[in-house]
Amino acid sequence: MKRISSDNLSRASWLILAALYLYQLVLIYKYSVDVPFKDEWVYLKPGHPLCLPENLNLGWLFTRISEHTIVMTNLLTWINFKLFGLDYFKQKIINYIIFGILLLAIIRLKNRVIGSSRFRMFPVFLFFLLSPIAVENHSWAFQSQIHLVLLFFVLMLISMKSESLAAVETLLFLSVAILAIYSFAAGVILASICLIFRNLHLVSLIATKKIGKRAGLLNAAICTIIIGGIIALWFADYKKPDYIPPGIWPTEPAFWDYYLNLLSYGFGFDSQSLLPGAFILIISILPLCLFQTDKTKRHDPDVLCISTAIIAVLTVLASISFGRASIGDAKTSRYAEISFMLIPFLSMAWWLLLKNSPAKNLVLPLLWISCFCSYLDNWAPNLYLETYRSDTSTLGCISDYYKFGGDAVCQEYWITPAHLEMAKKLRINFTRQAQSAIQP
Repeated sequence: MKRISSDNLSRASWLILAALYLYQLVLIYKYSVDVPFKDEWVYLKPGHPLCLPENLNLGWLFTRISEHTIVMTNLLTWINFKLFGLDYFKQKIINYIIFGILLLAIIRLKNRVIGSSRFRMFPVFLFFLLSPIAVENHSWAFQSQIHLVLLFFVLMLISMKSESLAAVETLLFLSVAILAIYSFAAGVILASICLIFRNLHLVSLIATKKIGKRAGLLNAAICTIIIGGIIALWFADYKKPDYIPPGIWPTEPAFWDYYLNLLSYGFGFDSQSLLPGAFILIISILPLCLFQTDKTKRHDPDVLCISTAIIAVLTVLASISFGRASIGDAKTSRYAEISFMLIPFLSMAWWLLLKNSPAKNLVLPLLWISCFCSYLDNWAPNLYLETYRSDTSTLGCISDYYKFGGDAVCQEYWITPAHLEMAKKLRINFTRQAQSAIQP
């Protein structure tokens, strides 16, 4: 009877997870408007290197915007342009499908690290990733870059879990590392950390004689040279934009104020407070330290994989804090998607640490209940509704410009008449919609 009950709970968790994914898909479908937002206008800015070209070329694909080289997002935008006249509504749906693939990759990682028949309640820790807390990335077509970099990051973790030197696994690791680097600036950090820990994994395999020394070191050297070369190439033409102020170092209180609030936002804490972030940082680092005190776990490839995941996310959040602490609010929806990745990673880490201890039956439920309580006020569709109203207002303003002319002040300083004339010239999809009446 107990076994049947456990199976039923597991099935119920999968059904709820699917329902939550569909719930957010309905919200995106209902509240999405086919209109550019903020940085997306750069594709329609005459004279800008990222202004949409008629024919695809590498120079345009690799053009940097701010600190990022978003090759994959540029490619998706150009394909959309050619197939649908750059329909932003369709792009938001496609972005959410990419996010769904990210969730599947996390599940695959769990099965690879822990096994599909163990930790059967793992899906409940993915519930929180389907909260509207990441509304900005789901309602802004441009934000595919964050879904993509996290997807390639998880695929790196999956590929580095291998205990062989199979060419397919090595090629997969190299491919997704390069894709991550050219999806979003955080990909440089994620690829670097995964490379370092993959090399440590290979050294461990050599030490335990699971692979040959020469083959292992050669594999590590090849991956280091290729990924290191790509990162060097990425930095070759890097120039920090003038509008971004100097970074804030961890020696300054402002860094920690931003970092801890950024960390806690991914766990559903909306208010500015250092305490929740400090607690989350402790429970993130604690299992990593405890792993090192156990000789059997210290060199466990499963432990190494999940430790890499946690360290990489914490490091990316630190890099965001370094660059953004002086110019923005830490409770930023777009970055919540990065910090909430710690929820499934921490659940796996604590399961691995306590898998042979009855304490896991206490610690893991406490972790889930804590997230459940902090996320209670993050499920309403209000944020999607606010975005919808803002976008319909923008579309109405654009419609007025096409009908009556004017200065096109529709989205602060992001839009000018030149943008809208270029959009009309390129026959962008929203220019046709803007001619009709808008009903908020």
